Amino acid sequence: MSIIKEVIIIGAGVAGIAAATRLFEHGIENILVLEAENRIGGRVNTVDLPNDDGFVEFGAQWIHGEEKNAVFEMAASRNFIRPSHLTLDNMLYVRSSSKIVNLKTSHILYNQFKLIRTNIDKLVLKKCKSSGEYFTCRFLEAFEKMNNDEISSDLQKEFLEWCHQFINSYDGTDSWFNSASSSFHEFWECAGNQYIVWEKGGYRTILSIMMEKCEKITNGNFSKNLIIKNTPVKKISMVDNMIHVECDNDTIYLANHVIITVSLGVLKKKYKKLFEEIPLPEEKILAIENLGIGTVNKIFLKFSHQWWPGDINGIGLLWDPKDKEIYIKQEVGWVTDVFSFCRIDGVPNVLCGWVTGPSSQIMETLDETVVQTYLWEILKKFLGNHYDIPKPEYCIRSTWYSNDHFCGSYSFRSPSSDELGVSSGILSTPLSNKIGDPVVLFAGEATHPHYYSTVHGAVETGWREADRILNFRKMKK
Repeated sequence: MSIIKEVIIIGAGVAGIAAATRLFEHGIENILVLEAENRIGGRVNTVDLPNDDGFVEFGAQWIHGEEKNAVFEMAASRNFIRPSHLTLDNMLYVRSSSKIVNLKTSHILYNQFKLIRTNIDKLVLKKCKSSGEYFTCRFLEAFEKMNNDEISSDLQKEFLEWCHQFINSYDGTDSWFNSASSSFHEFWECAGNQYIVWEKGGYRTILSIMMEKCEKITNGNFSKNLIIKNTPVKKISMVDNMIHVECDNDTIYLANHVIITVSLGVLKKKYKKLFEEIPLPEEKILAIENLGIGTVNKIFLKFSHQWWPGDINGIGLLWDPKDKEIYIKQEVGWVTDVFSFCRIDGVPNVLCGWVTGPSSQIMETLDETVVQTYLWEILKKFLGNHYDIPKPEYCIRSTWYSNDHFCGSYSFRSPSSDELGVSSGILSTPLSNKIGDPVVLFAGEATHPHYYSTVHGAVETGWREADRILNFRKMKK
């Protein structure tokens, strides 16, 4: 016997939780959230370290901005957040020859990078299809004008490649040549501090904040009764103007409306099977196939003590191409794309290594002890002449690409999506039944026109689709 619900939400990430709580608070209580993982939160994933060493964020790390930021507005009034003590402005850059870049030169290089990111040259941008083209062009121009003997052409190239990797981590791309130059004006940053962290509990706190009112209404039973975990969905179909949701465990749910909040990566991999019985419009297929999602992973190393300088916030690794080639020939080239190690707020003896793209995907296939060994080797190669680097006590890492419930980290706009004219607006357009009712709706960070790749963007899309259903019901009365 099928179970009938007013609204079914697929995915208990922040978009799904935002939609569920909005509907519940406005009187639609016959809802159900189906979550494939054994936890809620999606790409918000706060992980407690062993031995009470604190917590780290496998997914979303910072609240980016204060003005018109839904997450900041929910958290700020509760005093749950604070500005991060750690920024990119104070990094130790070291070359693969183990030579540390002096502080003055580091500031010149980083400030130039920061200037290019913040002061967009519209004339240059107009000539470029990708972010990579734009940054490369601007950097070459800037270095020509510098005429600084301390910044050799080799150092320029090494730092430019570091910038490439950083932008990949920021945009969620496998290469900055995959990211459309239109992103510079399409993506909006909320004004204010871009690096705000959670004082206690980590980013998972946002889930509790959103569910707080609903838990009070239900005496703490909202998440217990309305969210079913470990329940992947395998097929969606439409029968007699109702939506049938079939799960991997063969349970079938019926609903008047379904809100799909899965990642763009999951849509790319599964849309043909998921919508086998509901043909998608061609433009939605083009949007799914051509909007981008890449892989960004974090690798956390716990040490017995803080061996790095206390006055730096991170370590930037600048690779000589010849040194890279040695690792590539040894078939461990992935490790050369670990471009930074950063300190973590509130966790003094842990460094976080960042790796993106195909190398990040390779890293996911390796045992954590193997990953730990290679990263320790890299740290000793770069800094072993300057510091006594102990063997890490343990290593944990994220695996966003190989997890079948995510298939990537966060979305971006690609040159092909620009060329084809597909957008988040097309991705978010609902599917209607035979009588024109919006029955299959789409939320999630990739469906936001300007705040894609962000938690606050995901929250807004959950509210947007819940409001779409609420407004539809008002019109039908």
